[in-house]
Amino acid sequence: MTARAPRDRQLLGMLAAIVLLAAIVYGASAALVGRPPVIRDAFQYNASAQRLLNTGVYEYNPDLTAGIEATNGPSAFTMPGYTVFLAGIYLFFPHSGDVVANILTAQNAIIIIQLLLAVGIATVIAYAGHQLGGPALGWTAGALAIAYVPFGMNATVTLTETLALALMSVVVLATVGLLRRGAASDPARSVRWALLLGIAGGTSILVRPTIALWLAAPLLAWLWTHRRSPSSRWRVPMIVAACVVVLMTPWVVRNAVSLGRFVPFTDSVSTPLLDSVGGANFTAAEEDLIARAEAEGRDPYQAVALQRLKTKWLVSPSGFLRWKAESAWIGVGNFTNLPLDILADLQMSGTPAPRTYADAGAFLPVRSDAVYTRLFEGVTWYHRILLILAGIGVVLGHRRAAVWLLASIPVYYAIVHTVILFMIRYFYPAMPALILLAAFGVAGTARLVTARTTHETSAG
Repeated sequence: MTARAPRDRQLLGMLAAIVLLAAIVYGASAALVGRPPVIRDAFQYNASAQRLLNTGVYEYNPDLTAGIEATNGPSAFTMPGYTVFLAGIYLFFPHSGDVVANILTAQNAIIIIQLLLAVGIATVIAYAGHQLGGPALGWTAGALAIAYVPFGMNATVTLTETLALALMSVVVLATVGLLRRGAASDPARSVRWALLLGIAGGTSILVRPTIALWLAAPLLAWLWTHRRSPSSRWRVPMIVAACVVVLMTPWVVRNAVSLGRFVPFTDSVSTPLLDSVGGANFTAAEEDLIARAEAEGRDPYQAVALQRLKTKWLVSPSGFLRWKAESAWIGVGNFTNLPLDILADLQMSGTPAPRTYADAGAFLPVRSDAVYTRLFEGVTWYHRILLILAGIGVVLGHRRAAVWLLASIPVYYAIVHTVILFMIRYFYPAMPALILLAAFGVAGTARLVTARTTHETSAG
């Protein structure tokens, strides 16, 4: 028996315990929430998956009354990852032209599979904590992830959140493993982490493209930390880039062939961008701009949104920056006050998420207003505690590149969605990094307290 065998058994034991506890907690939270109605975006994703299976055409049709066979042709309104994920589930169920009947048949399977993904999220976060700081940090990260009940609640909703979170947790794990001390001394291990980062990162882009720009951060960190090893420093970035290119190329080629234009990600960014600058209340001049953009084959909403942003900047650059700073502050406020925004937004037909318990309880699929109030208050405080603990974690781990990279994830998402549109559901992919930073803060504080107590005891 090798010296490593006991450590491996301890790790497996920890992960098994995390799986069991997460399954219990997330299953209970999902049962508490119930089955939300499949409407708006959730309906569209389901219908898109069924159209893909029946017609072979990928399309996200905004017409909620359209049947499976009704299609306006190929589109790039959303990334294809979640639609393909749902289509894989629908393969195991008979599906007809009745979209609603098909959804009712497959919805339980979708919820169960997403619950399994949620359990996987907590397990991967725990393993990443173990990679970052050993068993104590692994247990702490796993416990904090299990306590975050929205992971289980989100699994009941047919939206991209759970799949995006699962992929992002793997991206975080690969980043931690890649920058772990000693990774460079084992080329085979660094190649494995690079492959995992590239595959998870590329797949994550196919579900939600927001992560695309951030993927450069761990590669730049690798290049910097290995700047004295010119022979091997480029190996990891090249592997990650190759994986992303291989995964993204079919989507880009499909768009070029089917749509006749270069669409690397999605067309739908124009909608939240427009919402962030006044919405669809167009002036006569903007109506003319829309007509010209459509005639030229450009996105008309994007053209209007960019024109409004340009006008705001030209009128007052300082006012523009102050407006964006206020947007960021509102986003942070929403994060600490509206933790169940994903469920509320699903049923609010695009209006802002409610700010009072009574209003919100009427729209959320929980058992009662009283239950929602307790959930609201509990998760709100949990968000605040996580932010405080994460700040402590950054202070304690400021000498470690992995800690700074983890800290850059929530900052990156806050900046991106301040520019576009800040909704809490858009920020959820940052939660694995935030939980890991909070765990680092807890474990680091515990070590400091233990060391001080031991010192005082020995001195006495």
